[in-house]
Amino acid sequence: MWEDIYLKYQRLKDWYEDRDMYHMLGYLIAIDYPANALERIFKIAHPENRCYRSTDIIKNVLARLVSMSLRIPDGRKFEGVKSFEDLRYNISDDPDRTVDTSHHYMIKRYLTLYNILVTEYAGKKMRYPFDFHNTVDGGWSLEHIHAQNSQTLNKGWQWEEWINNHADSLQRLVKSLDEGNELLPRIDNLIVRMASFSKQSNRDEFDKIADDFREIMESFPGAKGLYQDEMANMALLGKYNNSTLNNSTFDVKRQKVIRLLGTNFVPLATERVFLKAITGEMTVVNEDETVSKSLYSCDTEHLFFWGKEDRMAYIDDMKTKLKKYLNRYE
Repeated sequence: MWEDIYLKYQRLKDWYEDRDMYHMLGYLIAIDYPANALERIFKIAHPENRCYRSTDIIKNVLARLVSMSLRIPDGRKFEGVKSFEDLRYNISDDPDRTVDTSHHYMIKRYLTLYNILVTEYAGKKMRYPFDFHNTVDGGWSLEHIHAQNSQTLNKGWQWEEWINNHADSLQRLVKSLDEGNELLPRIDNLIVRMASFSKQSNRDEFDKIADDFREIMESFPGAKGLYQDEMANMALLGKYNNSTLNNSTFDVKRQKVIRLLGTNFVPLATERVFLKAITGEMTVVNEDETVSKSLYSCDTEHLFFWGKEDRMAYIDDMKTKLKKYLNRYE
């Protein structure tokens, strides 16, 4: 028994020191795929299984398991989902019904692995901190990067907190606009209305303010569109006990995430999303089957919304980072 414990320890130590294996095995343990992943891998790598003892073979087993974890399941709930881009936060056709969360576990798998790989690509010695990931306060939530809907807020204190946060955002927006911008009168008027809002105000007043705010944000190029629940608008973030955060626009969340840095664990990819620091190069196969390189990056000139250019760069970066596992064993 002691010999078995010692062999497991030595093997685990070797896997830990190999960064690729550390990240693959850490990911599988974090998502619990397959169940009791570490124990299953130990059985595969047992000295009696002579065919599986080499590190390269175990690496291939881990890579296969990671790839298998990303396969889109069959079934009605995933009908029409051809790739991770098609996954949705809410798959219900009726927005007034309870959110159908059938895709959530798959979205979390993709975002977890994406954050791990962004960390891996960031530097040769960078390691994803699984100790923080597996013990994050409140667990992990799927965060809308830019929320277009405030209908789920139904209490006076929630309305007031939302308005205070978004009034601050408008003040920052005013400072970024040129004098004479046609939006300034509308923004000034909305700031005045927000200042007069109180806990005693009713739901209709709040909805009118929220609708006007959304219209102002959607007047910027690339900001408008029905992308609320798409993968390009999802990020992984600890819950942090903030009930109004998920109903906030990009700039409000951006300020919140910046304040969290250094005090709470924010995954690197999520941090880059809210800092609009996503940039890179991807390989593109053209119609004539030639191969070319395509650059992508976020729109850093407009920091108050998560626009079309940002969403495209986000998905392109996911494709680039996840490429070595997507469709690996079809």
